[in-house]
Amino acid sequence: MAILPSLLLIVTMIGFCAGAPDFILEGHQRTNWGTWGDMATCAPGSYVYGFRLKVHSDQGFFGDDSALNGIELLCISPTAKRPARNASMTEFSTITSLVGHHGSMTGLQECPDPGFAVGYELRSEGDQGFAVDDTAANNLKIHCSGLGILEGAGQGWGDWTGALTCPRGLKICGIQTQVEGPNSDDTTLNNVNMGCCV
Repeated sequence: MAILPSLLLIVTMIGFCAGAPDFILEGHQRTNWGTWGDMATCAPGSYVYGFRLKVHSDQGFFGDDSALNGIELLCISPTAKRPARNASMTEFSTITSLVGHHGSMTGLQECPDPGFAVGYELRSEGDQGFAVDDTAANNLKIHCSGLGILEGAGQGWGDWTGALTCPRGLKICGIQTQVEGPNSDDTTLNNVNMGCCV
């Protein structure tokens, strides 16, 4: 009978950890403005296979640009049938962390079937100094298993920070974003971490 409480504790801990990433890819930071959201994860057994971005259009010479405002990842199980390209957003699950207040959603980018996301890269602009417009994160690339890199329809300020890839055998299953709230020089999305799962 003394074994029962220990067994109950083990089962409870496994249940609590279900869906948590096995490994975190911490992005290269060019800026550090804003608050980190929670890590959002795909349902257990599902992985990221595509994405779309929330992007603030170029506001012109005197406007306040914030560029990349949000990232929405598309999740699906390896055993599920992929929805047709441009299918309704109700046919698969999506996850987001914090999202900025400007911009509109771009089109979907999807890894070729049966590929999944295994890495990512952020395009980011560093601190531009006093009285110069800052944008921070601008665009995203997703690296697919097998072959293929998907580049989002973001903005072009800054440069690519270098690819981060899940350990062998793992796939991307989660996202965490750092977003700055409204102020006189909006940057909104600054940094991205992604989770990898077995």
